[in-house]
Amino acid sequence: MAITVKQHSFKREIPNWVCQDVRLYLDHIEGGVPIRALARDKGVHASTVLRKVRKTESRRDDPLVDNVLLNLGRLRRVQGKTPVNPDEVLLDMSDAPPDEITLKRDAIRILRALMQPGAVLAVMADVQTAVVVCESPDGRPRQMASVERPVAEAMALQNWITCTPQGRVSRYYINQKGRVALNKFLAEKESEKATFNDVSTHRKGAGLSGANTKGANLHVVAGGGGKHRTIGAESPLQVLARRRDKSGATYLSHDLLMVGERLRMDFEVAQMDGQGIPSWEAIMQASAASKSAKTKDPRQYQARLRLENAMRFLGPELGDIALITCCHEQGMEHTEKTLHMPARSGKYVLRIALNMLARHFENDGDEAHNMIS
Repeated sequence: MAITVKQHSFKREIPNWVCQDVRLYLDHIEGGVPIRALARDKGVHASTVLRKVRKTESRRDDPLVDNVLLNLGRLRRVQGKTPVNPDEVLLDMSDAPPDEITLKRDAIRILRALMQPGAVLAVMADVQTAVVVCESPDGRPRQMASVERPVAEAMALQNWITCTPQGRVSRYYINQKGRVALNKFLAEKESEKATFNDVSTHRKGAGLSGANTKGANLHVVAGGGGKHRTIGAESPLQVLARRRDKSGATYLSHDLLMVGERLRMDFEVAQMDGQGIPSWEAIMQASAASKSAKTKDPRQYQARLRLENAMRFLGPELGDIALITCCHEQGMEHTEKTLHMPARSGKYVLRIALNMLARHFENDGDEAHNMIS
């Protein structure tokens, strides 16, 4: 359904994350502003503006960049028009470029996933969801994360990912600018967590009520707490899968590793990271609301239901350790401290949880985890 500017006036604004070079391109191509006028306005030579316009035009061979420029161009054409021609076709909700907060939130997830060896962002023509896939040790591709196409388009326009078109499927890899952006975002996130923890500590010292203290602690768990994992480093599950016991066998089998990855995938697709839903209890409390208020993305809604069903099967004790370790990717030491468990007991409880999840997934089927639907 097309959304008119009158109904959603914010759709007319070009997002803040769009760089100056692209804005110059849109002003000239879509707004019809002469090169010399743009140069006078920016206080630069006309050849400088022309070079930037040509550089942006040359990037349209990338399918994601081409599509986001089309959508931004439509925004630029209607920008400042009052009243708006009701016959003018504007952006669909599914085509609208993301705002700055959404782009940052989803870019952290996707860029982190792309840091894994062999990971690529696969984009198919006419498919609204892009997925990060990586080859498993058995040679089969496995999905690590997914993102809405407009966010992937914005990441391409920001030049955080590089394209290698191959037929109907375009493959994107993280580049140096993407690594720099990820480091910046994670540093900002850690700074925000540190500030929040300082404020929480101060409020507790000032006599924060028991109910509010509990809520604050849950938020800290959601943020991860503890030490942040180095970008590109192994996840806690991968570390356990690599370690061997006294008999020489790996502590976690490949099948159990895939069970944990499948749970994390549903967590990522459901986009629950950063929403303050860290615990089994909170997810169960939010279950009724999620059933009565379906999201506009059926994949996101179904992933949330699968996650809720898995948590319901595990129960609170095993559910919390699976969430913290598999989904929030926190190490065993931090998990044991958060859940008040004896030292060096977390890995045993986690293995029990993963074995139970494996039985649940066997009964639940695997048809919902296709790479691209």
